Amino acid sequence: MLFLMAMDQKPTPEISTKKPAPPTAHTVALFTEVAPKYEFLNAVMSGGMDKRWRTAMLTVCESALGRKPDAVLDLATGTGDVARMMADRWPQAQVIGTDPTTAMLQVAREKSAKEKSPRAHKKITWNEGIAERIELEENSVDVITIAFGFRNVSETLRQKAAEEAFRVLKPGGVFAILELGLPRAKAIRGIYRSVLKHGMPQFAGLFAPKEPYRYLAQSIVDFPAPDAVKKLLSKTGFLGFAPRPLSLGMCWLYVGKKPNADL
Repeated sequence: MLFLMAMDQKPTPEISTKKPAPPTAHTVALFTEVAPKYEFLNAVMSGGMDKRWRTAMLTVCESALGRKPDAVLDLATGTGDVARMMADRWPQAQVIGTDPTTAMLQVAREKSAKEKSPRAHKKITWNEGIAERIELEENSVDVITIAFGFRNVSETLRQKAAEEAFRVLKPGGVFAILELGLPRAKAIRGIYRSVLKHGMPQFAGLFAPKEPYRYLAQSIVDFPAPDAVKKLLSKTGFLGFAPRPLSLGMCWLYVGKKPNADL
């Protein structure tokens, strides 16, 4: 692949010291509330499928890139699940995880700093920041992911977030969005919608405040259809791959590739 010729020649991405613009205060407050139990509740709510979905995303990213990446960025990293999986899968890469919620990043840092944590986890860079203003140099990262966080970007700023990912990616780099959605089959879509609106908040309320999960349920229902997300990526300049439904459409994977410099 063309990328192999330049693997050792690309500069390491430099993190800006500029303070990122403040995210939506309401969203930050909600995620601050659930930070301590965020991973547990995600696993329960997805029926244990969330890790499998993340693994699928990273597998597709590596395949689309055509090699192992040197530098990767996980946006809306939360408590760092994807960033740690990146470090495990690509120990040679520089891994950066960013999130607007201080409490989430605190959990991520604590997990990575544990004595028994793999060495690769301890090398992850955790940075407070937002998807619509990435504090990295242009053409500096091979892979950018955002798992279950794109719907939390304000609808008016999603195009800007995609443009920022495009700017920061190296030519040929890959941008992946993993997002919860509604099943394709009409027969189960209504049932699933009811579970989201009523069952999920009630169950989550046994372990954490209900309000963040009411927001989660509504954000899934309100998120644009797969074709709209694909159109957004194409408008940004990404070479699009067909949206991939996972688990009957409970989750969707969107992948865009930044064109090579010679295209």
